[in-house]
Amino acid sequence: MNKLANPYIAAALALLVGVGLGLSLVWRSAVVALEHAVSLVPHHDALPVEARERGWNFWTIEIENLATELKGSAISSISAQSNSRNAKLSWRPSAKNLTKCGVKSRACALRSRLR
Repeated sequence: MNKLANPYIAAALALLVGVGLGLSLVWRSAVVALEHAVSLVPHHDALPVEARERGWNFWTIEIENLATELKGSAISSISAQSNSRNAKLSWRPSAKNLTKCGVKSRACALRSRLR
C-alpha cells in the first residue's frame, strides 16, 4: 500500500490503465465498423450481368454538354484573338488619319475608327 501512495507510481498506473482501456474500446468498435463496411460493398458475383459487362461508365449528358460548351468557348476566344490581331496588323495610315501636321497618333486613329 505504501507503493500506491507514491504519486509517480499512481500516475503511471492510471496512465497505463487509461491507454489500455482506450485501445480495447477502439479495437472492439473498429471490428464492428469494418464488418459493417464489408457487408455494404456488393460482391462481384452479386452484380447484374449487364453491369459487369458494361463496366464503369462515367460519361453522362452533363459531361457531354460541358465538353461541347468548353470547345465552343475555346473556338470563339481563339477567333476573337485572331480578329483583334488581324485588326491591329491591318491598320495603315490613310487620308482620313492624316492631319495637316502629319499622321495622327495611333490612339486617335483607333478612336476615330471606333466612331
